[in-house]
Formats: sequence, structure tokens, C-alpha cells
Amino acid sequence: HPVTAVGDPFQAIYGWRGAAPSNILQFAQDFAQSNGELAPTYRLRVNRRSQPVILDAANRLAEPLRSSRQSPASSDADDDQLLRPAQGAVGGRVAVASFDTAPDEVEWLADHVVAAHDSGLVSAWSQVAVLTRGNQAIGAIYAALAERDVPVEIVGLGGLLQVPEVAEIVATLTLVDDVGANPEVVRLLSGPRWRIGPRDLAVLGDRARELAHQSGPQPNRGSRLSIVTMASGLDATAQLCLMDAVEDPGHAPLSSQARVRLAEFAEELRRLRRHRDEPVLELVHRVMDASGLELELDSDTAWWAAGRSRQLGQFTEAVAGYVDIDGDGELSGLLAWLKAEMDSAEGLDQAVPSPADSVKLLTVHRAKGLEWDVVFLPGVCKDAFPSTRPPDNWVKNPAVLPSQLRGDRDWIPQLEHVTTKHIRDLYPAALAEAQRQGEDRLAYVAITRARRLVVASCHHWSPGRKSPSGPSPYFKVLHSVAELTGDVLQIIEPSPENPLTAEHALVWPLPVDEARLAGLQEAAAMVQEAGRRRSGESPPGLEAHQQAMAWQRAAEALAAEQRARRRRQPEVVLPASVSASSLIVAQHDVGAFVAQLVRPMPRVTGREAGVGTRFHAWLEKKFGVAALLDIDELDPEPPEADLADSELVFRRLTVAFERGRYAERKPACIEEPFILVLDGQQVRGRIDAVFVTPDDPLHDYQVVDWKTSNRPADPLQLALYRLAWARSVGVPVNRVDAVFYHVLSDEVERPPNLLDEPELVALLWSLSRRSDG
Repeated sequence: HPVTAVGDPFQAIYGWRGAAPSNILQFAQDFAQSNGELAPTYRLRVNRRSQPVILDAANRLAEPLRSSRQSPASSDADDDQLLRPAQGAVGGRVAVASFDTAPDEVEWLADHVVAAHDSGLVSAWSQVAVLTRGNQAIGAIYAALAERDVPVEIVGLGGLLQVPEVAEIVATLTLVDDVGANPEVVRLLSGPRWRIGPRDLAVLGDRARELAHQSGPQPNRGSRLSIVTMASGLDATAQLCLMDAVEDPGHAPLSSQARVRLAEFAEELRRLRRHRDEPVLELVHRVMDASGLELELDSDTAWWAAGRSRQLGQFTEAVAGYVDIDGDGELSGLLAWLKAEMDSAEGLDQAVPSPADSVKLLTVHRAKGLEWDVVFLPGVCKDAFPSTRPPDNWVKNPAVLPSQLRGDRDWIPQLEHVTTKHIRDLYPAALAEAQRQGEDRLAYVAITRARRLVVASCHHWSPGRKSPSGPSPYFKVLHSVAELTGDVLQIIEPSPENPLTAEHALVWPLPVDEARLAGLQEAAAMVQEAGRRRSGESPPGLEAHQQAMAWQRAAEALAAEQRARRRRQPEVVLPASVSASSLIVAQHDVGAFVAQLVRPMPRVTGREAGVGTRFHAWLEKKFGVAALLDIDELDPEPPEADLADSELVFRRLTVAFERGRYAERKPACIEEPFILVLDGQQVRGRIDAVFVTPDDPLHDYQVVDWKTSNRPADPLQLALYRLAWARSVGVPVNRVDAVFYHVLSDEVERPPNLLDEPELVALLWSLSRRSDG
């Protein structure tokens, strides 16, 4: 009985995750009834979230979708596709405003968010959301809200990367990965921490050219031309490296303060680069500790109240999510993932808002399925929303899958003829039209997130524009709705020229907040004095004493945690997926299993694990199969011999196997991964080898687990492997033989009475009850 449920057929489609409108539109035909008739369709047209005026705006935005081939009900009357409010529902508002410049719009938006809360329009900050088409505007909006002490939460990684403190962490990570990342050098050195001014940066650029032996005119230091020339040298194709000049400034005419700060910057980066190859999450924390950002954000009462450090916590959680996906991911992979998220703005990560009482700031892509009383929708400008970026075109971009090879090829534009006209004009136009339909769906999502009020805004000028942008077609539709209720808040005509390109005096770097700096210095002096009085040591020994005290506190906390764990069994929920090896541990020592769930720790892998890994790799080569090894299946015994002994054991294993009973047999598969579902609980693992047994009248297959050590074998392992393989090939479990093969002794161990499926389920339930306390 195939069933699909769609909350709203005009909503945005997660195309970047493999979905397409055709998944919905073709369902009744793809899953027709047995008599050939289309599957029945039941339409849910009542929207109980949004009030009537908002639904009117949504229906107007969806009009192009209703009249297109992408309509879910092209045979229905047009009215049948309209959203309807709940019976008796009244009210709702759609307000619009336009501005001359983007900064004007952001300031106005922040003021009205505050007004919505202070006036009682909403009773909690969390009932307000600000939705943007892309990530670029999030940084400015966040800064404006934070300046007004509004608690704000950026939902999604792309927006977080726009926050200055997160951007500084990412810039440092980029420089740790690649010392040639010149833009990141400039960003960090000119930032509020290192505060290197434009003259010294220009001198640094000259020194980098000198070290790179580049020829060319030497700019007049300290002039505007010097900075422009230096910036032109930061192109990715240039050979100069600013970090070379930072490391070796020579006799360059740097200011004395710049020399000191550059030396400290270089030393800090050298320390961080020593840890470049450690796990990325640890490296991120190391960079945060070195920068002191978290401490600085928490030390300011206003920043602490506004939750500024929360953004750093969200960033580390996002990095932890990346590590969960790619446990062996390197720093370069993390940075590529961050760049993809920044560029796409389509919600590649799975971030969701927290329940904290804060304004939610996110892109429209991430807003699907969410709702708020009041939704602000800034930047509804021409060329921005709807986006007019060039669509993916496989003819021009080899990274794009050709349209004829896609599963939804009948529903997307195709290159009909290989002619200049079709390739240059007709096919790109058809792609642009299809992309516009995706934007229409996105706008429809944005409007229907609101229960009571939508405030859409646009601007004419942004930095760098040579002509005004102005309102988009979506803004004009919302403007027509706002006129009916008198909610056109303000409409500003554009200035004749871009006001943001005029000459402005710029102090660089930003001046220090002297009052705040004095307060921090006073607090630091009080802490140092208190430490000296408590320790009785002289000031020179204060730093070492503080480190020792920190270690002592950490040790006491760990000891207290262990004592508490012994007094009571912690409440732990059994994970949705567990490894076969962890179940074996849990069967014998549920305390160790629970402790690993509460505080995951790296597994100790010693000599036997290393020998096992090499032996498995040798078997793969012997049998001509390239497979991955699961570290969960390796023997975690601590080392008891040196490398020479390990080499000797490995040679004994390979020689013994070549002489043994399985040397000439060809396995059906080796290192076969599986996921076994037992009463809703996933158990994952990897079977060493499976052989077909045509000469065995009782069994069709034999599952084999290689044993390379003298440790006792656990029959639970074979019981899981046997059931997993039986399910995968669709044979009764009693047709699968399961044995341990002890390689050194050439002995086969066939445990009797292996657990069957009901017994395995009962074991899982007993472990679940014990792990839950």
C-alpha cells in the first residue's frame, strides 16, 4: 500500500538532496492501482497556521505554479488548489517597506523587531523569525539585533559563518591549513585582536614581494596606491606569501607595535600548526582557546546577556556533526564543507532552532516545517529574491549531471537539438524558467511560515552596485496585498547615485573601547592579586600555579564523576544504532557499555589490534577484494610486545593461513558490512567472510570469523552475523553455518545453540532496561 503525504504541494523541494517535484506529481501514476487506474488523491487544503490575509498573499505568489506543468492538480479547477483558512479564522497582516540602502533596511528591521516585543505584539522573542534568501545578509542583521541587546539565534551553519567571532575562527583554521591564504592573513591582522594598520600591512606586502623575488614598481608606502597594489598581490595565482613576511619582516619599516604583534601572531600560528593533523574538533577548540574569544564574550556582561558566546557553541556543534558524518575527516575537508555551506545557502546541514527564548535568524530554506507569530522577510529585491544566478547547465558545467540521465528527466528541461540556438538560447531559457519555479516555491514557503504578521522589505542600493535594484516581483505581489489593509509602512524612491560609494573617512583598525578595556584590565588585576594571595607565591610563579590548579580541579571533577557513577547507574537511552562489538561488551559488562555511552572515549588499540588490521588487509589483497575495516571489530587488548614481536606474529598468521583449510577456497564476500534491525533496534557490523557450501546438505552458506589471537570467542558475534546474512540473501537462518576459524591452529570452532532472533531481541531488551537504569 504505497502512500505519500505532502503537507503542501507548492512548498519548496529539497532538490539538492535528490528530491524533485515529480516525486509528488507522478506518485498517483507511478503507484497506480492493480486495475491500472490512478491511485486516489486526497487534498488537504485547509491551512490552520496562517490567518486569511497571509494565505491570500501565499495564493497570489503560487499563481504561476498553479498554471504551470508543475501543478499538482492541473485537471482540477483553479480554486481547488487554493489554500483556505480554518473555518471562522479572521485577520492577519502583510506589511511592506522599502529603503534607499541596505544598512537603512537592516537598522529599521532591528528597531521593529524590538518594537514587536516591547509593544506586546509577541509575548516572547522566540515568536519572531527573520528569514533571508541567502547567508550574506545574516551577519549585518545579527550585529544590529545584538547591538540592541536582542537575544538572537542564528539557525544553520551558513549564517553562523557570517558572525565576526566565528569568521575569525574559520580564518585561523584556513591559515593553519594553508599558510598561503593571504586574504585570511589580512583579515586577522587588521581585525580587532591584532590591530595592524593599513600602512604596516602595505609594508608587509612589500616585504612579501621582496622575499618572493617579484619584480615590479614599488608603491609609495602609506598611500592609497600602496594598499590597492598590495591587495592586487593577494590574488590566488600570485606567488607571494604574506606569512613569509610575517615570519621574516627583516628591516622593513614597520612600526614598533606592529613588529611586536606580528611576532606574537607568528608564534601563535606556529603553535597551532603543530597540531594541524589532530582531530578537527580538538583543533577547533584549540584555536578558540588560543584566540580567547569565548572568554572575552563571556567576560562582557552585555555580550553574555545577549548570548554572544552561544554562536561559538553552535559552531562547534556543527563541526561535531561533520565529525559524526566523516570521523576521519581532515581539516581541508572541514574547510571545504564550510565553503560549500556558505556558497549554497540551501541548508545542507540539518540545523534546527533551539527552544531558547531568542529571535530566530535563518535562511528560508531552513524554515520549512517551522512557524512563528511574526516573520520578517528582508531583502526581497530584484535579482536577489527571486535569485537570478545562472542555473545548473550540464552543457557548460561538467560537474552537473546531464539532464537525460536524471530520474525526473520527463519533468525537467531537455536539450532538444544540438544546435547553436538551442545550446546558447533556448535550453538556458528553459532552465531559467524551471529555476524560477523553484524560487516561487521558496517564496511560498517564506510567507506561510507566519501565523499573524509578515513584514517584507527591500532596498535599492547596496555596496558595489552601479544601478539600483529595487523591489522584486514578489515584493510587488505582497505590496498589492498590503495596500488592501493599509499596511504599506513606507516606500522610498532610490537616490540618483549609490550613497554607499561616497568617500567616507575610515579609521582602521577600529579604535579601542577604552572604558571597556580599563574594566577588563581592572578585573584581570583583581584575579591575579587574588591568585597570589591564595597561593602565597610571587607573581612570576602565578601562571604555573594557575595551570597546576586547573589540572587539580579537572582531576577532582573527574574523580567526583566516577564516584557518582559508581553510586548510581546513570540514565542512558540505548542509541538507535549500536555496533555488534559493543553488544558483546554490554553482555559481559553493562557498566562499561553504559560508561562508553555517557562519555565516549577512544578505544585502546595495541599490538593485537595492529596485527589484526594487517592480517585483514593481507586477506583482502589475497582474495582480490578492497574493503574497509571497522575499527569496532578490532581487538582492543593493550600492547604486550614490541614491533619485532608484532611482525613475527603477523608472519606466523600468514604462513598458517596459506597452509590451512581456507587457503584455496574463494569467498563469496569478505568484510561484508551489514545493518541488522531487531525489533526496531539497529545493530551494525562487518562479517569477515562468507563461503558458499554446495557440498553441505544442511547449509547453503558458511559465515566465518577469523580469530587471530588466543582470546575466547563470543558466540553472540556469530549469532548476529548468521542472522544478518540469512536476512540479506533471503534464506532460513538454519541454512547458514557460522564458525570461528582459529588461524594459527587451523581449527574450526562451531558454537552450539546460537541465539535465534527472538532470543537476540530479548537480549537487546534486557540491555536496554539495564542501560536505562
